[in-house]
Amino acid sequence: MVRVESRLPKKQRKARYQAKLHQQSKLVSAHLSASLRKKLKKRAIPVRSKDMVLVTRGKFRERTGKVTRVDHKKLRVFVDGLSRKKSGGKEVPLWVHPSNVEITELAERKTTARKSAAKPKTAVESEK
Repeated sequence: MVRVESRLPKKQRKARYQAKLHQQSKLVSAHLSASLRKKLKKRAIPVRSKDMVLVTRGKFRERTGKVTRVDHKKLRVFVDGLSRKKSGGKEVPLWVHPSNVEITELAERKTTARKSAAKPKTAVESEK
């Protein structure tokens, strides 16, 4: 998360807008469902494309869908099935803020098991 010493809302917003990409991905975090929370022993993780989410607030409350796109710059999550018709009849996808969704199923993620992937020490290296 972006750390700012000041309590001024102006400076808090500025820090969010000017955050680097790796910091912005943390800002797009959403809560996990109860079953995932027990399994992963975490409360929230960043939302990714192809995650299944449940909308918990707003007009589309209690709708589930797959995340089609995550906009890190504008802090928005686009969910499959959330759309509205324009006056011309064209369907437009709607976005949801990540704090208003709950992740129910995770998309496949790469494991970052660096310790287990490390090469085992040979007998010559362990003697040194």
